[in-house]
Amino acid sequence: MSSSKCLLSRKGACRLAALFMVMGLWSPAAVNASILPANPTGPIVVVDFNGLNTFATNAQVQSYLNNALAAGGYAGTVTVTGAIGGGNYTGDQHVVGPVSGANSGTPTVTSQTLATLDNGNFIRTSADRIVLSLSQPIYGISLDMQIFPEANNTPDFTFLAYQTYVNSSNNVPIAISGPTHFVGVVPGLPGFVHSPDSGPTNHEPFMQLLLVNSPLLVYSFPDGATRLEFVDWPPTIGVDNTVFILGAPAEVPEPGTAMILGLALATVGFGAFFGRGKMQSASVHQPAQV
Repeated sequence: MSSSKCLLSRKGACRLAALFMVMGLWSPAAVNASILPANPTGPIVVVDFNGLNTFATNAQVQSYLNNALAAGGYAGTVTVTGAIGGGNYTGDQHVVGPVSGANSGTPTVTSQTLATLDNGNFIRTSADRIVLSLSQPIYGISLDMQIFPEANNTPDFTFLAYQTYVNSSNNVPIAISGPTHFVGVVPGLPGFVHSPDSGPTNHEPFMQLLLVNSPLLVYSFPDGATRLEFVDWPPTIGVDNTVFILGAPAEVPEPGTAMILGLALATVGFGAFFGRGKMQSASVHQPAQV
């Protein structure tokens, strides 16, 4: 099993480069707090599914996730439905990727998936959605996501979050800022345009999408969330490198409060400087802004 508590990473090895891929186009970006929910506190647990069995069942996915979260400090349990191991799934060979062996005269195309990016595994839908039902709330999540190709429809991905109140079985939707719905696009240059099905000459026509370490897939729940849904239509979508925020977001002091506190500290500092005559300098320490 691979999980870690690394503040600014998406993998157990704490990657130092953020990667963003649309239509097979990679662009490096600096890793910063933008790939984490705002002002996180408490444990941050990264689950990359690389230790998961290639063709894991939903029960195995649930066990794996529970063990990873517990190791990271989560006090509750999670019930998983609709998930299986992603393994070597490539959308019937329609996922685009790099071409190799061009100089040998027999070029081949390898699909670029969440699994091939780190030689590991991911989870994917076995029905129309993956549902995580949590006994204790979490306060944020980020993830990598892949929309697999579809021949006759526009494939998409929708993220939903809910809160279940005490003594109630009703799941109340949480208003989420930022994009929650994504659609596949036809691969185009300068990204990858070939798939194993299309071959190294023709372009792959089926719509798809891969987002990795993208700030578009970062969500905060200030009041906590107890149910998460990763919805696809038509199937299939993949999810990987999930970052769970276990603590409620820290409150950021109002500007007026910070200013008043700073002035108060300055007054104390100068008073000590002039009153005691022993201080060579006075410093004012503003409270740290999270």
